[in-house]
Amino acid sequence: DLVRSRGLGDVYKRQTLGSTVGTSATVNFNPGVTGVFNFIFNSVVCSDTVMVTVMNAYTTSIIGDNTFCPGGFVDLSASGGSSFIWSTGATDQTIQVSSAGTYRVTVSDGSGCSATASIVVTQSTGPTASISGNNSVCNGGSVTFTASGGINYEWSSGETIPIISVSDDVTRIVTVTDANGCTDTAEKTLIIHSEPIASISGNNEK
Repeated sequence: DLVRSRGLGDVYKRQTLGSTVGTSATVNFNPGVTGVFNFIFNSVVCSDTVMVTVMNAYTTSIIGDNTFCPGGFVDLSASGGSSFIWSTGATDQTIQVSSAGTYRVTVSDGSGCSATASIVVTQSTGPTASISGNNSVCNGGSVTFTASGGINYEWSSGETIPIISVSDDVTRIVTVTDANGCTDTAEKTLIIHSEPIASISGNNEK
């Protein structure tokens, strides 16, 4: 027999939840059933009681980005629990990873219950920044530099648009950012040619 206890002096009606074979008993619980149970084992002349606590199924999850930039890393944190064992061998709640792959963690609580979660981490290819436009201009003129390779652009001269106008020989560096937040840089320097000096030579007399 089995008795489910709710509190001191307050018990449920005896229920038959399983079967007995020899000296072994099997008890079947429906999903979601929790509580404190007294298992009563009876023989011809005596009986014994074992108290068992059935708790909700333990769950855990891994919190963190699943994509990192070339040369970068991500932090992965396991939720809940008091003991952590990662597939890397680490035993901290939070780990830092810089390689693509599948990472698993087994989390245990103080009651001895445990759960496992996993996450697939990938490395982004990252953007490839480039600047197109004329390499040189005559003194006093200007050219257009056009950056490409991402979705956001920031120039060393302060502009945040992909196309800028340049009229000096100061090196321009652009930082390009892609949809994953990864960055790359490119640079270009305009060559300014001096204006020619025109002259006419010849005899001024007829």
